[in-house]
Order: sequence, then C-alpha cells, then structure tokens
Amino acid sequence: MKRFFTLVFLLGIFSSSLIGCAHNRQICIKVVDAQTRTPLAGVQTTWRQDRSDLFRGSAHIAPTNLPPSGPDGIIRVEAQPGVTWKGSFIFSCPGCQKLYGFYAPKYLNLAETVDDEDGDFVLEQPIVSAAVTNGCFIVPMAKKNRTHSSEWLP
Repeated sequence: MKRFFTLVFLLGIFSSSLIGCAHNRQICIKVVDAQTRTPLAGVQTTWRQDRSDLFRGSAHIAPTNLPPSGPDGIIRVEAQPGVTWKGSFIFSCPGCQKLYGFYAPKYLNLAETVDDEDGDFVLEQPIVSAAVTNGCFIVPMAKKNRTHSSEWLP
C-alpha cells in the first residue's frame, strides 16, 4: 500500500513538471473604443503573471511593459501555460480611463478600479468578462470625459 501511494505521489509530481514544460500560450487582446468599437492604437499595457502551486510553490514574472497596440488595436502576450498561472493587466491610453484586467485560462475579467495597483491587485465592482471575437479578448476603453460610468461595459 505504501508503494502505491509513493507511486501516485511521484506520478503527480512528474505530470506537474510536464505541464510546466509545455509551450507558452499566446493571448490575443484587441483594445477598442468603448463607444464606437473602433480599434485603439497606442494603448500601453503592463502585464504580470503569477503562479500559486502546491508542489512548485509561488512565483511571478515581474511586471512587463508590452509594446503598444498597433492600428488594429491588437496586443499579443506570451503567457506561461497551465492553470496555476494567472495574469494581471493594466491598460492605459491618453484620453481614456485606465482599465485593469485579470486573466486566467479561458477568461479575462475587467474593471476600472482595483484595491491596490501594486503587485497582486483585486478588481473592484463592476467587473465584466471580456468578450472573445476571432480568438481575441475585446477590451473596451472609455474616454475620460464620458457621461455614464457604465459606458465601457460591453
């Protein structure tokens, strides 16, 4: 019986390490004007990725400033694979309200405010999930002088 549990434990560690060796996952984000839905060029994005794993421990990839979005509004991110890695985004663009995002495999949640911008931030309400179109998360950014606080919501 002891041998069985040892084997199961070792297989678990082995499979966990294999997942960590998988290829990076590319995340596609398309930033658009919240009102007109036209692509926004020049959006600055800060990306941080964190891992919380029982066997391998915690880790993070320090904040990285990504290249600004192009005329098509597209931002591409090479993310670590696996369900234990989570990511956070800060999107900023002159004339637009700053937007925060939390990424986990298969979804990107967005909010205009967080409890603490440094390190692990937590999104504050209202929180919305970014829609996915043609394999890209759609991130709507609202103008700073908008009249309604919910204008950026999809």
